[in-house]
Amino acid sequence: MGNTVVTSAAANASLSIDHAQAFTTGSSANGYKLTTVQFGVSANFRLSLTYTVSIHSDSSSGCGTGITSCPGTSLGTLTNPASLPLITAYESFTSSDGIDLSAGTTYWVVWDVSETNLQSSTFSLTDNDNEDSGAAAGWSIANDRLTRSHSDTSWTSSSDSARFNIRGYAKTPAKVSGVAISSTPSHDADNDDTAETYALGETIRVQVTFDKNVTVTGAPRIQIKMDPDFGEKWADYESGSGTKVLTFAYTVVNTPTVNISTEGIAVLENTLELNGGTIKSGTTDANLAHDGLAHDAGHRVDARVELATPRTPPRTPANLRPRFASGFGPLRLEPDAAMTPVTLPVATGGDGGTYTYS
Repeated sequence: MGNTVVTSAAANASLSIDHAQAFTTGSSANGYKLTTVQFGVSANFRLSLTYTVSIHSDSSSGCGTGITSCPGTSLGTLTNPASLPLITAYESFTSSDGIDLSAGTTYWVVWDVSETNLQSSTFSLTDNDNEDSGAAAGWSIANDRLTRSHSDTSWTSSSDSARFNIRGYAKTPAKVSGVAISSTPSHDADNDDTAETYALGETIRVQVTFDKNVTVTGAPRIQIKMDPDFGEKWADYESGSGTKVLTFAYTVVNTPTVNISTEGIAVLENTLELNGGTIKSGTTDANLAHDGLAHDAGHRVDARVELATPRTPPRTPANLRPRFASGFGPLRLEPDAAMTPVTLPVATGGDGGTYTYS
C-alpha cells in the first residue's frame, strides 16, 4: 500500500524536524505483519543524519493544540538503510521479525531526528489524497501529516502527506499438520517379544505438530479414547512451547475406574482445546482443528498390570579375594583327600565389606 505513484505538485519536506504520518490497516481478521516502509529521500553529502523511523499506535493524549490524534506507544523501530542517496530515491526501512498490526486500526510512521539536521536533506510529499491503485483492500493514508522540532513534545498539523509505501502481509493462524502417539508401551501382554501395552502408572504421550512455531500458556488438552466401555480421557499439555511440536500426556490409572483398552488408544478428531489457556503464533490464535487417530493395537492399555519393579543388582566388592585373620588360610583342596567340615572365620572384603563363609 502506498501513494508514490499518484501525481503530485507538493514540495519536499525538510528532515531537520520530526514528521509523523498516519495510516489505517485493512480488514484481515488475523491482522498483519509490517516488514518495510519506503520513503523517497535525499541527503546532503556533507551530513551524517541522526534519526530513527518507527511505527507507533494511535493516541489522543498530549498531541498538541487542536490535534486530536497523534503517535502513541512505539511498536517497533525499523532498520535504516546503510546510507541515503544524494538524489531523491525510495529507500527501504525494514523489520526482520515484522511488526504486528491489528485489522481496521490507525497507526503512525514516525521519522524522529535526535538533533536539528541540515535543511537540504528532504523526503517527498504529495498533495494528492488518493492511494496507489492495487493497494490491499481497506488500507488508507491520512491526507495530512504532523510535524514538530526535535526538542518539542507536542505536534502541529501540516498539509500534504508523506509519500511512502508500506510492505508486509496478512497474518495466517498456525494450523495443525499432524497428530501422533509418541510414547512407547513397556508391557508385552501377548508374549510376542514386542511391547504393546501401557501398564499402571505409565504415561501415554500424544504429539500435535503445527505448521509454524507456537507458544502455549495455561493447560490446553486433547482427548484420547480407551475401549468403548472405558470412555474418553484428557491428555494435558506437557511441553513444546516455542516450537512446532506440542506434547500432551495422560498417566494410566486404576481409580476411580480401571483404564483398559484392548483395541488400543485412539485420538479423537478436533478435541484439542485451550481449557482456559492459549496457543498462539505471534499474537495470532492458532487454528486447533485436527484429524483423529483410529484405535491402535500397538498402544493398548491395561491398568490391571503393574510395572515391574527394577531389580537391584547384588553388590560386587572391588576385590573378590577375602582377607582372613592372621594365622588362618589359605584353603586347599587335595585330590582324594577326605573332606572335614570346618568353621570359617569372618573375612574382610577387599573393598572394606564383611563376608561370612559357611
